[in-house]
Amino acid sequence: MAAPMESLRKRRGGGDAPQLEPLKVPGQEPPSCPPCLLTGTFWLTRIVLLRALAFLYFVAFLVAYNQNKQLIGEKGLLPSKLYLKQIQQYFRGKSAWDSFSFSPTIIWFLDWSYMDSILDSISLLGLGVSAFIIITSCANMILMAILWILYFSLAHVGQIWYAFGSSELVLFIISYGAIVFLYTIYSAFTQLIDSSPVSSSLPLERELLKGK
Repeated sequence: MAAPMESLRKRRGGGDAPQLEPLKVPGQEPPSCPPCLLTGTFWLTRIVLLRALAFLYFVAFLVAYNQNKQLIGEKGLLPSKLYLKQIQQYFRGKSAWDSFSFSPTIIWFLDWSYMDSILDSISLLGLGVSAFIIITSCANMILMAILWILYFSLAHVGQIWYAFGSSELVLFIISYGAIVFLYTIYSAFTQLIDSSPVSSSLPLERELLKGK
């Protein structure tokens, strides 16, 4: 009677019954373990690249905010309002596209009566967006395009103050960084497609079709 009673107690209380292991998802660790970073991804490259570009933007817009009014403001050394009016007079009788293509800037579509406020608003908006990217490291092509357009607009009304080569270098570095960023996205997308079950089964389907 002792043996059957012990087996019955083991069944009721669990005894030495084997415990079920938690299901493991491929590429993920159990909750008790710290999350491991996946190899073959571009997470570190993306963080470093975005923050480096945003830092360049932040410094450029900070300098523009502190110096634009004195250089190209309404009472600056070379007012940007006067510069745009001279462009309009030069292309008088022609389409507005000629003036815009000569000096592409979003200031053409704004009210020139408050040029100092326009210049400050563009700089502050660029500072805010770049600071957001630096802090959060979250960005997309829309935010990066906004930053590029804002600084591009300032550079094309800056005249000689933006013609020393540093502004063109900043725009070149930013454009190159955008190309690298797009390439990393494309590489990650192609790797995702290659690792999908559908793409892995395509060679087998081709062999079956050839056999038929």
